[in-house]
Amino acid sequence: MPKQNREAHLYDLARRGAEARLGELMQEVKLLLGLFPHLRDSFDQDELPLPFIIASHSGRGTEPPRAGRRKVSAAGRRAMSRRMKAYWSKRKATKA
Repeated sequence: MPKQNREAHLYDLARRGAEARLGELMQEVKLLLGLFPHLRDSFDQDELPLPFIIASHSGRGTEPPRAGRRKVSAAGRRAMSRRMKAYWSKRKATKA
């Protein structure tokens, strides 16, 4: 294996390991903040390093919580199902 390819392979493995470890650390931070909510205000957002801020909002490894997501009732799901069935049957009829 040429030296350049071997180094690229090692770099790729190191990058994957670092991404996995960062994901673990982010999960640990979330757990700690869940257990001790008062810690959330114990640091200033401007004090955090830029890569930490980017990683926490990039959607890689960990997902931000979905705020404001509504739950659909069983009746709502049935109504939605009826509407979609009518939509697809109408669409199928226009294509034929």
